[in-house]
Amino acid sequence: MTSKDEHTIFRSFLIKWQNEFQQIPHILYLFKSYSKFSNHFKDINFLSKNELEQSQQDWVSLVAKFEHPLEKDF
Repeated sequence: MTSKDEHTIFRSFLIKWQNEFQQIPHILYLFKSYSKFSNHFKDINFLSKNELEQSQQDWVSLVAKFEHPLEKDF
């Protein structure tokens, strides 16, 4: 799969999920900013917005390679 294909697949993902996906950095910020939550996540390194986007693009590209229907539904 080429980089262009991955980008196209990610754009398709964003068409469907952009509003929800854009909320994730804000939700992570809330987790980090409240001590009651952040104390439970001390060992977790929260992703930056760019890292989150790259990670999601990688995941969507990987899922696009799945062949079995159960894998695709997951």
